[in-house]
Amino acid sequence: MNKPKGKKLYIAILNILACQSVIILHANGVFWSHPSGSLWITSNFLETFFYPAVPIFFMISGATLLDYRQRYGTKEFLKRRFKKTGIPFLVWSMLACFFISYANNVPVDWNPLHIIDNIENTRYFSIYWFFIPLFSIYLTIPILSLIEDKMRMCKYAIVIGMIFVCILPLICSLLKISFNGQLTPSFVTGDMIFVFLGYYLSNVSFIKKRRMLIYIAGVLGWIMHFAGTIILSIGQTDINGTFKGYTNLPCVLHSIALYVLFRQMDYQKMIKSVSLKTHVLDSHIKAFIYSLSELTFGIYLSHFFFIQMIPVILHLNVASMVWRLGWAVIIFWCCAGLTYIMKKIPIIRYIVP
Repeated sequence: MNKPKGKKLYIAILNILACQSVIILHANGVFWSHPSGSLWITSNFLETFFYPAVPIFFMISGATLLDYRQRYGTKEFLKRRFKKTGIPFLVWSMLACFFISYANNVPVDWNPLHIIDNIENTRYFSIYWFFIPLFSIYLTIPILSLIEDKMRMCKYAIVIGMIFVCILPLICSLLKISFNGQLTPSFVTGDMIFVFLGYYLSNVSFIKKRRMLIYIAGVLGWIMHFAGTIILSIGQTDINGTFKGYTNLPCVLHSIALYVLFRQMDYQKMIKSVSLKTHVLDSHIKAFIYSLSELTFGIYLSHFFFIQMIPVILHLNVASMVWRLGWAVIIFWCCAGLTYIMKKIPIIRYIVP
């Protein structure tokens, strides 16, 4: 397979890693039971270390879609987004409905309003919440795409977003005072900051000194998230969420650092090294990476069925590292194979575009 038009290698790699990270996060569901001892430490580590997966997905959307007008018009943009995400969201939500009905041995409620309500609010599979802010982002991008100086726009939006979305709410939370969300400018609400970050970080170059500062900030962000959650949750029944949240400062710093790190890597050198050791052509390695990246959406859509079924069928201990890491990787590749097959089947391929 050739490189998809306009797709950069680091974007493909980030897409793959973010997808695998999402599966690890969902396999690490024991974290939300607030366990004790070493299980609490390991589950919190996995939760915080792989946390930037969703922000990176949003950043990739900003990096690849904000300049869509260079390739096609808005009508085509919206049509492609609906085919790419809208149809799969509806179909897989209904599949989740049938799955839950079968697993719980309860009949499907065919009331149209009930179905619409559950799909819109992602009650069948809560992991599909990701689609709702994604749809909002897609509907906002045509307006942003009209702005000619996108780099200056993104720079301004990032500064405003960091202040009103990432920093002030965290400070207010630490000081035990309420933050008035109406202060936040509407163009940076929700997950929009990641759209601006994705485009900006994909089009700006940082000198080594600035990259080091970004990496240090990213590590500090992760430490804040990891250690802060442990410390503030001591003696509490529930997990303290002060440092949690995708748009919270710790996660944003962590996400920026990872994005810059993977954009900066010398993949040509790395692929050359792998090629010499495995005797596989460079072009074949790149083709494999691009091909795998094209499967990640189907992997995301299907993986939660495996997460739900496998522990029950095989009587697995979901608190074990074997499940939380080992099986998370196995599920990724099982879903990749399933998606690859589904893409070859007429009509079915439209639900895993």
